[in-house]
Amino acid sequence: MLKRKNALLLILAILVLILGWSGMLNYYLTSALFSNKKYAENIKVETYLISENNLSRIIDNKWLLKIKQDKCEELFGKKVYPVLRLRNEGRLSAWGTFRFITSIGTFRVEGDTRIGEWMTYIFPGSNYMSERGDRFPKSGFTWERLYTK
Repeated sequence: MLKRKNALLLILAILVLILGWSGMLNYYLTSALFSNKKYAENIKVETYLISENNLSRIIDNKWLLKIKQDKCEELFGKKVYPVLRLRNEGRLSAWGTFRFITSIGTFRVEGDTRIGEWMTYIFPGSNYMSERGDRFPKSGFTWERLYTK
């Protein structure tokens, strides 16, 4: 029994040396213990393209429950900001890395979601809406990694 325990400790020590205690080993342990991409169905996602005027309302009131989406014609020729909101509607704490894809650019963010609260992410603006139209450009959202506890 003692030989088996010593062998396991030796293997663990070698893994720590090879992978590095704070680096890769930490990543693999976290992934193995907390990874849960299926939990994404419990996280509500809202995306917006908004003007500077609407942006100031969001910044002034971080507890804002509803964001007003500007109409396409209101955004024409103005600086537009992509905004992403996440709300955890489940029972577990969740965090991870997500990718938010807009016509303005692709943003990769590490973030968390608090149970029952909106988390708002505002991304750098651009003078994108240079053409008139009645449709918004499509945007996408994907979790690269999602962890729960």
